[in-house]
Amino acid sequence: MLPFRLPTRSVARLRLRTPYDFHLDVFAVLPLTFVSGCFQLAVGKRSLYTVAVPIVFDQEIQVHYGQFYVQSRPDFFVGLIESIGGQANGLCGAAVPGLLFLITGLHTGHTSVTVEMLGAPAPIGDEWEDVVEASFRPATARVALVQWAGEASWPLPLAPIDYRVRYSATGMDRARRRDTLLAGEPLLDRYLLQLWPAQPAPDTVIRETSRCAAYWHAHARTLPSPRTRGKPNN
Repeated sequence: MLPFRLPTRSVARLRLRTPYDFHLDVFAVLPLTFVSGCFQLAVGKRSLYTVAVPIVFDQEIQVHYGQFYVQSRPDFFVGLIESIGGQANGLCGAAVPGLLFLITGLHTGHTSVTVEMLGAPAPIGDEWEDVVEASFRPATARVALVQWAGEASWPLPLAPIDYRVRYSATGMDRARRRDTLLAGEPLLDRYLLQLWPAQPAPDTVIRETSRCAAYWHAHARTLPSPRTRGKPNN
């Protein structure tokens, strides 16, 4: 729950169902306008309230070779594909410290990415077809969401602590079949990256629907973990 104060003797709590869908416990449905990282809520004819939400990034990005990243390391190209090795999931590679290697259905073109910073795990919406989780700890204080080959990047407000990461996707098969999306064409897939403080735990597949996700999960399970790569078998 997020605290939400009304100018009355009662205090209501704001319940987050999706990033774009709020209502009060008093069952009053409210019209919303998203402005500069906040939702503005009109209550009645005169009152206006602004409520901060956990969205720290929400826009289209360019992908190539079906991937983008969260990076906190100076060596950008080191360990990308290795990051899914030894995992149960192949969509969110987190086996290399300081890196998240994120797979998309679309090979080349624009897709939609949202990043949320949470205090605890939120319910998973029915609209998300494929959902995985992994653990992540930034390697440095400089953390960014990064496009293919570092062509563009956006800073993310992550502290150097342990996080649980949930990566949710929808439309992966539709985007994979299309392969390339030209400028101005409607988006085919979209992605939600949620992070909250948590102790490290093994990665897991929570929901698997698309053939694209199934392929990457199976592929990840054939790769050695980067923590054991090159070590002799005993």
